[in-house]
Amino acid sequence: MHWQTCFYAIFLIWCISLLPGNKSEDLKRKKRESKKSNGYPNLSSFPTNFFTETYKKFVNNRPIIGIIPMPMDGDKLLVENPTAYLKEYFGGSFVKLIEMGGGKAIPLTEDLMFNKRKLRKLLKSINGVLIPGGDGDLADSGFSIISQEVVEYSRKQAKKGIPYPVLGICRGSQMIMQLGSEEEILRPSDSSNLTLPLTLTKDARDSQIFGHATEDLLRVVQEKPITFNAHIYSVLYETFEQHPELQKQFRVTSTNFDRRGIKFISTYEDKFAPIFGLQWHPEKSLFVHNPVQAVDHSIFAIAVAQYISNVFMGFARQNPNQFKTRREEEKHLIYNTLPLYVGNVTETPYEQIYMFPLFSPKLVNRKVKIPLQR
Repeated sequence: MHWQTCFYAIFLIWCISLLPGNKSEDLKRKKRESKKSNGYPNLSSFPTNFFTETYKKFVNNRPIIGIIPMPMDGDKLLVENPTAYLKEYFGGSFVKLIEMGGGKAIPLTEDLMFNKRKLRKLLKSINGVLIPGGDGDLADSGFSIISQEVVEYSRKQAKKGIPYPVLGICRGSQMIMQLGSEEEILRPSDSSNLTLPLTLTKDARDSQIFGHATEDLLRVVQEKPITFNAHIYSVLYETFEQHPELQKQFRVTSTNFDRRGIKFISTYEDKFAPIFGLQWHPEKSLFVHNPVQAVDHSIFAIAVAQYISNVFMGFARQNPNQFKTRREEEKHLIYNTLPLYVGNVTETPYEQIYMFPLFSPKLVNRKVKIPLQR
């Protein structure tokens, strides 16, 4: 009879627990439902284990990143801002992406293509390079020549075991991969003003760029259309498979399909150095707010963009380069150049831009019709 009494007692307690008035069980159930509906309870912009594993390798808490400008070839920025004529530029959002990761920026201007010695000295004074998006020439411009020097220097440093990160975004991403082939590898892509979720490859989880992301961040980037694309050309996955030299050098970590259903490479990295290519724009989710553009500004997009900045700058903190004197450093900093507000220009892809004089005769002597300023 004793076991029957215990059974009935347990049964009675269980029945009471199911009553609506049981606040303890209601609270537990609501927490479970809240966690389930939230979907991403551990979303974080901080790479898991990355700082734990590498902070002892940090040798520089004041990293400086170079940014390569490109010629201002028109569109509405040139038409509506005649002061941009005979200038090269990059978006202010790229500077902010570096600053939010705890770094400072310097421009690697076009005149450096004529003085390789000065360029190489400068590369040895900074801790990484960002090759930005835009419409720069991939052939023989200062943008392409300086990019090539940067990529080669990063790979040489990697062989010595010294990280020198290079991040290419949009056009910069195309530039890095184009340097790896003697053939033209870009193809038309209907991907302008388009937000997409990434399709991660099997290599993504163990990659340099995504290998330390939280599981929820990886879920977000695959499930939500938060990566903004602004390109009309891209490296198609089919093209990549046709070039063994590219497959030997690069690891594809994500792909996407354009509006026509054509598969292109959206994220990749160098197999032997901390060199990364993003066909999409993390910086725009943070700093570009033109409503004409389909940029996602949700907290999910923000977390992913911050993650990219943290990983990139984490590698930069492992690089020991520095200027010999503070005065020399200050001479090169972006703070010596005032940004121009262009957010009021219809359909502009930037809020602010930084501009620098052009020196190349090929670019200075080109004929561009400039309308009268109103």
